Amino acid sequence: MTTSSLSCILLAAGCSFRMNRTKALLQWKGLPLIAYQVKTIQNSGIKDVVVVLGFRAAELRRELDGNSVKIVMNNDYSSGKCSSIKMGWHTMDKNSTGVLIAAVDQPLSPHILCQMDKLHKSDPESIIIPVYNGKRGHPILLPSPLYSELTLIAEETEGLRNIVKKHHNKVKLQETADPRILLNFNTPSDYEDAYREDL
Repeated sequence: MTTSSLSCILLAAGCSFRMNRTKALLQWKGLPLIAYQVKTIQNSGIKDVVVVLGFRAAELRRELDGNSVKIVMNNDYSSGKCSSIKMGWHTMDKNSTGVLIAAVDQPLSPHILCQMDKLHKSDPESIIIPVYNGKRGHPILLPSPLYSELTLIAEETEGLRNIVKKHHNKVKLQETADPRILLNFNTPSDYEDAYREDL
């Protein structure tokens, strides 16, 4: 495993209202989801990992004991993901060449992270988005020339989507045969279906 020059912001501050339980604590591949996400990110070679916490932060922080991650608190988490992304940006290493922005309720694929890192190394100024069967998934990778725009995102202007729209000519789609890039645990059935299918 080689060390990546990427940073990663893992968003784990939300309330999980539709799930009726804390999504970050759902079991996934033998670990609480938040621990699985961090392990997957670090195993892909990314050392600069920022985890943004909010709701039930103390409980989630215990799941990260022993992990060399940066933890930042977002007390304004109820306002939406944009506030968490901005807090993560302020904490991450600005010398990184790109940043992966991932949500705790969207299980990451170690294979796709390595693919995206490889594409980023060959094309360091592009926005990289994984695609499965024509559908865009997660995470998204933003190159360092766009870092300053992360400080301006807002829920009212569609957050990251606005950056992607504005710089659509910089978007590179990373084709993958891994359906996990589409996983998104919003409801109990989303989680139960994926868990049963062992994706």
